[in-house]
Amino acid sequence: MSRTELVIEYWADRRGREPVREYIEALDGAGEWSPVATFERRVDLLAERGPAIGMPIARLINRRERLYELYFGDHRCAYVQIGDSIVLLHALAQAHPELDAREERRALRRLASL
Repeated sequence: MSRTELVIEYWADRRGREPVREYIEALDGAGEWSPVATFERRVDLLAERGPAIGMPIARLINRRERLYELYFGDHRCAYVQIGDSIVLLHALAQAHPELDAREERRALRRLASL
């Protein structure tokens, strides 16, 4: 049985801004090509394998909301699966292994707005 790839979507605010896409574009514009390439490869893996691809690529950070974070270098991207889509909610630079509570709340607010 073949699995259908999930659709990758970027969360957008009411003005149509896509913060994760803007974050990645800013990294690219700053010459941070390695994390950008890693992000793109890992997003492709998300589409192929689904949200629970596991460490060291991603991990579940909020069981109740099924919120995950994707690792790419010293950067993180919070995401969630909704139906056949993976929605990229929030991205940030973070050197510690876990998304801090403030950033998790920001991702959860974006999820609640869907």
